Amino acid sequence: MIKLTQKKIDWIIKEKKKGRGTSEIASIMKITPRYVNKIYQRYKEEGEVVLKRPGRKKEDVPENIKEAIYKIRESHPKTGAVAIEKYLKKESIKVSHKDDILKNLIYLLGNISPMKGVILHGGAGTRLRPITHTGPKQLIPIGNKPMSQYTLEYLTESSIKDIAIILGDIYPDKVKDYYGDGSAFNCKITYINQGKPLGIAQAILLTEKFVNNDKFVVILGDNLIGDRISRFVSMFESSDYDAYLLFSESTHPQDFGVAKFSSNGKLTGLVEKPKEPPSNYVITGIYFFKPVIFEHIKKLKPSWRNEYEITEAIQLLMDAGGKIGYDIIKGWWKDTGTVEDILAANRLVLDKINTNEEQKNIQGKVVLGENIKISKDSIIRGPAIIGDNTIIDDKAFIGPYTSIGENCVIKKASIENTIVSKNTIIETENMIIDSIIGEDSTILNANTMKPKGLRLIIGENSKLHL
Repeated sequence: MIKLTQKKIDWIIKEKKKGRGTSEIASIMKITPRYVNKIYQRYKEEGEVVLKRPGRKKEDVPENIKEAIYKIRESHPKTGAVAIEKYLKKESIKVSHKDDILKNLIYLLGNISPMKGVILHGGAGTRLRPITHTGPKQLIPIGNKPMSQYTLEYLTESSIKDIAIILGDIYPDKVKDYYGDGSAFNCKITYINQGKPLGIAQAILLTEKFVNNDKFVVILGDNLIGDRISRFVSMFESSDYDAYLLFSESTHPQDFGVAKFSSNGKLTGLVEKPKEPPSNYVITGIYFFKPVIFEHIKKLKPSWRNEYEITEAIQLLMDAGGKIGYDIIKGWWKDTGTVEDILAANRLVLDKINTNEEQKNIQGKVVLGENIKISKDSIIRGPAIIGDNTIIDDKAFIGPYTSIGENCVIKKASIENTIVSKNTIIETENMIIDSIIGEDSTILNANTMKPKGLRLIIGENSKLHL
């Protein structure tokens, strides 16, 4: 659970007033829905919620102490007060680790990594149409949370707070509306427009000014892993590598960038989507770089796909004598480029649920939002998650690996292994499986209407099985 600042409390109140769901706010802020409601209830009763906390100001810290602490934090970002005291003594600066001045500055700095984070939020999402006609694929919910929010949390949980999001040309304002300036997610967000997608390398090059001289980590906004990246961040921060790559073993490596190794396990090269893969280890969508990578990206020419390939830039860096490190992700990794991949990621996320609701008609691991109504003749069988203000009624069955967003109405239907986005109405006796249903959708039973028959409004690139 994160510490709430006045700015975060004000954001909670603002979002509640706009109608955003309690569970969604709680998920973003990493607090309980009850805490969100408590803050908002106090606001309604008193007209404001003011956080009382002793003031701490960087201006109170003498410049020589401030500069010395910044210096050590640049190379050792998680150094504590006692270690800093010893360092200051070497610099002939006398201060106790119990001194309020020192403690206050360390409080202000926190464990903030000097590295910067970059999330790639572009791409056309052609394999996910028609859903991606109305928004970027990275905002598709997995476990009732946009998939790119997981990547943002990988960074913030690793103490990386200065983050750039590279926007594509598919409704970029929806991304800005959701993430704002980043304060609700305990970070600072800078937006950079990519426009037409011309490859990962081209998107990374757009961050050169943002990155400046800092090390940085790049994450594709549609890639999920079953682990945290903090240990990889620490490894890269303390190393002299120019680039650090994460690989995952794949059963179909020909669909990705593939690693080449020598007989003693040394990384010798990278190949983009080879017909005959040199190994089963593929590049995940997580890259660590020093700014030296930019000069090699600038040497690239478009590939046969008319894209600037990051694998080629890394290969140029390697050929120029750059130090390249790597590690293997031990847990699961998902590149969510297809419906099947997204549903698989949803299953993996829901498998981590550790909440058991004890009700007669709720079985297994189920997360319930606020103000949910479940009729006695309906059944929910987890793992599953149900968003705020949702109604499950009239003998409905919510089966395993189903995520249902907020403000939905589900009647009569049986649903399994499916993602139902917010504000959706489903009233049908049919069984719905292995599906992704976009926001504000309506699915009704046609058997009660005359003349009998299917009534469809189907957008471009739709797929139905009737």
